Amino acid sequence: MFDPLELLLPLPVYLVLVLTALAAYGLLPARKRVPMAVRGLLVVMAAWSWLMTTPALANLAVRVLEGSPDESGQAVMQSGNAPLIIVLASGGMKSRDGRPRPRLDASGWERLRAGIRLWHQTGGTLLFTGGPDGNPEHSLAGLMRAIAMESGVPSSAILMASHSLTTYEDIAATRTAAADFSGRVWLVTSALHMPRALGVAARLGMDVEPRRCDFIQIEAPTWRAWLPDNGGPALWSAVLHELAGRAYYRLRGWSD
Repeated sequence: MFDPLELLLPLPVYLVLVLTALAAYGLLPARKRVPMAVRGLLVVMAAWSWLMTTPALANLAVRVLEGSPDESGQAVMQSGNAPLIIVLASGGMKSRDGRPRPRLDASGWERLRAGIRLWHQTGGTLLFTGGPDGNPEHSLAGLMRAIAMESGVPSSAILMASHSLTTYEDIAATRTAAADFSGRVWLVTSALHMPRALGVAARLGMDVEPRRCDFIQIEAPTWRAWLPDNGGPALWSAVLHELAGRAYYRLRGWSD
């Protein structure tokens, strides 16, 4: 919901308006003294700022990467053997002074919730990932384990891979445990992050079933989504981060 107080902040809409005004000023016939290159640059900057601050356009890219949210809500088919549910961590691992300080971010909480919810549907074992290396209790995996136990999951149904720092290390640390399970192996992570995670699993020879969560796409954008907004850069930032991550993983040979 739009908060009028946001108008007091340096919103992207102000940048778009300023650049548009400058571009229009440079194109006026009476402003021939403005070099053609400068005029063109102003027009390009105005268009670029509008494109990168418009949530509706960023949302198109997000929807392509995430897929349809409807598919993630399908009923879980029960199997004869208890499954393994791998939950990939997301959050901060250390404080600014370098001391271990695990903290889940918004995506981390969504993944944890989705993993616990799936466990309540299927049973089996939860496997939490995430470092930093050292004391397992002072890791993202340890933090998720504590929260899961507070949510009714017994300690006997929880495993941890608490020394991993990246997506590749997260999944690689679960490979041995996944190989020991005869049931289904679920992989829980954010929808935007899932293609990269599946690519890593495939490269490691792991057969996993995706459980996407934490969708950030706008399901029913209104006309306001076509106006510059702080939400636009945030969506584009997530898209660019994930695209860069996929390219880097493929370059390193970590992902298919």
